[in-house]
Amino acid sequence: MSNPDDRARPRPRPKRRPKRRARRAVPEARTAATGLLAGLTQQRRLALSGSTTVMGLALVGVGESLVGAVVVLAGLVALMFSIHKYGRLGVERAPRR
Repeated sequence: MSNPDDRARPRPRPKRRPKRRARRAVPEARTAATGLLAGLTQQRRLALSGSTTVMGLALVGVGESLVGAVVVLAGLVALMFSIHKYGRLGVERAPRR
C-alpha cells in the first residue's frame, strides 16, 4: 500500500511581483522666480541664476543697494530652485544603440 507521505502535494504558487508603473512627469510649478527660466535647460538655469546673483552683488557694491538687493534676492531664489530641479533630474543614462 502507499504511504500517505508519498502522495503528491500541491506546489505552492509563486508570489507575483507587482508590475512596475511608468513614472509620470510631474508638471513644473510656475512661479515668479521660474517664469523667465521656463524654456531653458537645467545647466543654463544654473548659470543664469548664478550670474544674476553675482550681478546683484556687483550692484550692491557700486552703491545701488535697493536695486541690487532685489536682484540678489531674485537670483538666490532662482539659484535655489535651479539646484533643486537639477538634483531631481537623476542619473544620466547612456543612450541605447
